Amino acid sequence: MSEIPDGWTISSVNKLSKNGLFSDGDWVESKDQDSLGKNRLIQLADIGDGIFLNKSSRFLNDEQFSRLGCTELKEGDILIARMPEPLGRACLFHSREQKCATVVDVAIIRLNNVDNFWLMSAINAPAFRQEIIKNASGTTRTRISKSILGNIKIPLPPLSEQKKIAEILSSVDRNIEATEKLIAKLSELKEALMQELFTKGIGHTKFKDSPLGKIPEEWEVVRLGDISKINPRLEQKPTPDFKVSFVPMDAVSNDGRLTYAIVRKYSEVSKGFTYFQDYDVLFAKITPCMENGKGALVHGLMNHIGFGSTEFHVLRATQKTTSEFVYHLVNWKNFRIEAESNMTGSAGQRRVPTDFLKLYQMALPPLKEQKQIGSILSGNDSKIEKAKTRLEKLKDMKKGLMQDLLTGKIRV
Repeated sequence: MSEIPDGWTISSVNKLSKNGLFSDGDWVESKDQDSLGKNRLIQLADIGDGIFLNKSSRFLNDEQFSRLGCTELKEGDILIARMPEPLGRACLFHSREQKCATVVDVAIIRLNNVDNFWLMSAINAPAFRQEIIKNASGTTRTRISKSILGNIKIPLPPLSEQKKIAEILSSVDRNIEATEKLIAKLSELKEALMQELFTKGIGHTKFKDSPLGKIPEEWEVVRLGDISKINPRLEQKPTPDFKVSFVPMDAVSNDGRLTYAIVRKYSEVSKGFTYFQDYDVLFAKITPCMENGKGALVHGLMNHIGFGSTEFHVLRATQKTTSEFVYHLVNWKNFRIEAESNMTGSAGQRRVPTDFLKLYQMALPPLKEQKQIGSILSGNDSKIEKAKTRLEKLKDMKKGLMQDLLTGKIRV
């Protein structure tokens, strides 16, 4: 360990817990659990990297809790996951209404001589995490032993400085949590908007019967293949050295973004790949990419032309519609559910067939309303994207602050 700041010492969880609690959770087998029990059994899945996730639903009755001698968790206990992923992640326990214990692969720390948030952050810091990984054992089931965990060195600032560090990091955490909630709220709004806009449109009061149910009077029922070209061919072939964009499957995100593209010569990608051009819609046809929402409205391609994975379907808007409208339609939850139910092939290699896209029945608004719908949904997507960008910046800020504050590079 490098030099430490003046006023700091080198410690460890074992040293800090001499007058506190540092133990493993309890050995609780399935036969010792009761789904109707009132006492919660916290699992590895509940332990997040700096956050209590509260995911599981395992329980014990009073007799089991007492017979096994379970350690009852307290508000503010530090819980450390001794198994991945990631190995050694820690969080603060937030007490529930019922009594809680935890499983044996979760270590419990309960101290009264340090700031708990600071210690949790120190355990999650890169230097401590590296030591955990270096000292882990096992191959298929990697874990860190409690004894080794307890001996990993920790730079220990005075309690007053611990509290200041904790306040700074917790402030960033509060901003991260607020931003995550905003993203979740905007994502829920997007689903609600799609359901409303693709079935009822904007401001309609008169509806008519159709094969799809009630739709606005001005709308018509068409097939997706009537308003867009499905997997169009390249009509005029470029020269072999002509530069184009190449888009692999992993360059398309699950939230509709093209994250990168590689410049290639036409001769290198002209065979064995899928052709598309600016303002085409890419739709991942293979499982699980389709179910995960992979797809993009592409633009900014080199010389306006791109090639990519053969696992993409390509939709090109005709004069009857807009690229933006088509893009949002094929990302609508209802569309994806129906696409999934029409997949063909064996498990792990199931695909959405071309005919599903061509024959998909949809309610089509007039072109002006399509543009309005596309604009509304894209506007919401823009808000989500800005919030996600802010979230990434906050997370990067926290990493930097942890590195500086928990090593004493910056003093507070």
